[in-house]
Amino acid sequence: ADAKASAFAALHGAMDEVARPVVDALWGDGAANDEAPRAGCVISEPGASAQPWHRDGPDGLVDVFSPLVELTPRNGPTDLKPGTHLDGDDGDVASFTIAPLLEPRDLLFFDYRCLHRGRANEGAAR
Repeated sequence: ADAKASAFAALHGAMDEVARPVVDALWGDGAANDEAPRAGCVISEPGASAQPWHRDGPDGLVDVFSPLVELTPRNGPTDLKPGTHLDGDDGDVASFTIAPLLEPRDLLFFDYRCLHRGRANEGAAR
């Protein structure tokens, strides 16, 4: 458990070092404050179904996502519904979505209020 916690702390530190200056530049100096640091890891196993559409939290927070593997249409990229952070309206989620096909070391920043989900992993790898 200590090795896992240590590895997660190192990953969080590395992401924070890169993401914090970008968040401050985009959302204003001090936007990436130390009051609400959070980190998480999502693993999409082969055969995993799509997540339900959801928001991660309230106004004022930013998701910073970086995949550890190359994302393809088959292995469960993050699907975003642009504009849903503006008024909280779920609207017709099928009307327009985008799922960026990121590579390791790419960063995706989005407002916590943006409606999103992990797509199904139809591939053979995590």
